[in-house]
Order: sequence, then structure tokens, then C-alpha cells
Amino acid sequence: MADVRVLNNEAVSVLAALFRLNNHEKMIDRDTLAADHLARWVIKSRVSIPAELFEMIEVFFSWDSFFGLRTLPYICFEGIDSCEAFMEWLERLSPQSLMAKFFSPQYYEDCEARDLAFRLLELDERETLKYVFSNLELGNSSRYSAIEILRDQNGAKESFSSLLHFICRELFDGEFLEILRESSRTFRELFNGNFSLYGQPFLRELLDIERREESSESDLYIFSSWFLGGSVITVNLPERNSVISIVGEETMRKKNMLPEAMDPLEIAGVLSVEGSMNLLKTLMNRRMNIRSIAKETGLHRHGLVEKLAALSRQGLAVTGVSGDEFWFETDEQLIDRALLIMREMMVGKRVADHPLQ
Repeated sequence: MADVRVLNNEAVSVLAALFRLNNHEKMIDRDTLAADHLARWVIKSRVSIPAELFEMIEVFFSWDSFFGLRTLPYICFEGIDSCEAFMEWLERLSPQSLMAKFFSPQYYEDCEARDLAFRLLELDERETLKYVFSNLELGNSSRYSAIEILRDQNGAKESFSSLLHFICRELFDGEFLEILRESSRTFRELFNGNFSLYGQPFLRELLDIERREESSESDLYIFSSWFLGGSVITVNLPERNSVISIVGEETMRKKNMLPEAMDPLEIAGVLSVEGSMNLLKTLMNRRMNIRSIAKETGLHRHGLVEKLAALSRQGLAVTGVSGDEFWFETDEQLIDRALLIMREMMVGKRVADHPLQ
């Protein structure tokens, strides 16, 4: 990557919050550490949102249409860093310019010709249907919403603005903002530590992206988000030679490779995770990369990386980088040291002069 920036942005938090509100049930399988807190926030927020606005969350933030999230590149590249700046930017847009952003995965400068094309769609229902059903970016489940907002573009802009305004005003109170700030601090601390030690291999595993030579020169913008939990949203913008990712704080915590103080309860928890014991057997006195471990164990790469990271944090495995690949390894001494720490907690005393102390 040519340049890597880790950013905290209130406007991005708003987008991630709205995406979570509409898709919580689809995301919870990746949430563990913050699952309870996220569930409570979702329930409280859904109850407080007026019914007419709640219906629009499904339109703008469905699982497969991403209309609202397509404002992300503009937040990134046009200096929008707060709710107020987001609302001011939106106010300056014509309804047609907003539609152009909703319906394109690319970053476009404002263009009168494109605005006119979307204005004509609003006036001609047949052209609207032709455009929607020929747009390969739209899934079948999102076509009705697309038709709805194209047929009333002024109303769509007003609804989107009202939705953002309500979230900014009602759901981001002072106490909750402090939770978000603490989440951002934790994210940045873990990111800096891992990136300084492991570099590009850590970025690839964090963002869950395949290795691509052409992406190595792209600028990378990473926004942390408490709302995404264990999920990641990544947008490739080749026209700007950039990659933008919103990464859940929980994703960072689970893929954190930095060694921690060995804790008997944490060690027991790691060993109790399904597949961890077999992983240690596979790695015993063998230095292996993630690809070879996945092939030998049959584990999916995403879950495998989280298990390997947990073993590394508690000293049950050692981790390093060779070239652009992670490697992992364990041995009898590492296992004995971990078991000794657990034994000392259970028997209530330290083993004097033990060679592993």
C-alpha cells in the first residue's frame, strides 16, 4: 500500500450505526465480545426511531443495495468528519446528484449531464424500470427500493436527510460518544502495534482480502467502528487508486496478534475453543503459514486466523512474518508454561524454582 491511514470519523459512525440497525440479525454470527452491548443498543434504538423513518432504513441500508453506504467515498475524500459537516454536504446536493451517488459504486465529481439523466428517470416510469433492471449492481431484493427512490427523488433526499439528522441528534448522546471514543483509541493502539510488527500481512488478514499485486500501490483508508462488531466493509476505488474499509473494533480485537500477559482463565478459554487443541497438534514443532495450516486442518481462513491470533496472544504459539506471509509454531515448552500457569491458579500456590518460571 502506498499510504495507510487509520481514521476516526463521526459521519462514518453514523453510516455504520444505520447499517447495524437494519442488518443486526445478519451480523450477530460475527459478534462475540461486544454482542450483548450491540444487541441492547439496537433494541433501544429501534424502539426510539419513528416508524416512518425506520421504514427508510431498510430502503437506504439493506444488506445488498448499499445505497446509503455509497456516500462513504465522499465522506473520505471531501473532508466530511462530523454529523454537522455531513448534513451540510447533503444539503448542498441536488436530489439527482444524491441519486447518482447512490447508484454508482465509483466516486464521481458532480456532473450536470448525469444529474439530468437521473431527472429524466423520475419523469419516465418506463425508463426507470429499464434502468433498474439493467443495473447489475442491484440485487433482486433491492430493485423495488430503487424504483421507489428514483420515482420520488426529492422525497428520497428528504427522507435520507431526516434519517441522518435523527441518528445524529437522538442516538449519539454524550455518554455514548465516550464509548465510541474509547473504542477508537483501543482500535488505533492495537492497529499501530500489529502493523509495526507485521506490516502488510496483518493488513490483509485484518481486512479479509486476498493478496493482489495491483492493490499493493493503493492508498488505504481504515475507519474504525464499534457498530460493525466483528464485521468489515471494504470498498475498492480504482479510479482514486484507493481502498476504503470500515473495520469493527471487535474484528481488531479478535485478529490482534500482540502477546499479552499470560492469564490462566484466558488460556483455558482459548483452549476450550473448538479446534484449538487440534491446531496446537498441527503446529507442534512445525513452522507453518496460514495457507498450509488451512489446507491441513480444513478450517476456513477467516475463523482460522482468529484462532491462531488467540493462541499467539496467550503464548501458546509464536508468530512471525516471512516475506509477505504469517507463520505460526508451537512446542512442548510453550504448552508446559501455559499449563503451569493454570496449575498455579488451581492449586493456589506458585511452583518454586520450576525451570519454566
